[in-house]
Amino acid sequence: MNIERNGGVVALQAAVTMATVDAAQYRRFCQEMADSSVHTLDLAAVSRADSACVALLLAAMRIKQAQQQTLKLAHMPADLRMLTALYEIDPWITE
Repeated sequence: MNIERNGGVVALQAAVTMATVDAAQYRRFCQEMADSSVHTLDLAAVSRADSACVALLLAAMRIKQAQQQTLKLAHMPADLRMLTALYEIDPWITE
């Protein structure tokens, strides 16, 4: 997994899976999302997603909720949509 930042947009790239997300990447992702100028999480370049990606998504949403901000999700991949539906959290997810 790669994390890129361009202004108010944080983009995840490559596979975002249990095999590719380690503790350091999780901390870095949360630090990026904690910046109050971040408003969008772009998932266009995510090649594969599993429950690790769902965990990042929920962490980002919690961070923004604590800041009383809304997080926009852009380009959510189909496999992530399927997981959010399976976990019945899709009503919380807005794109």
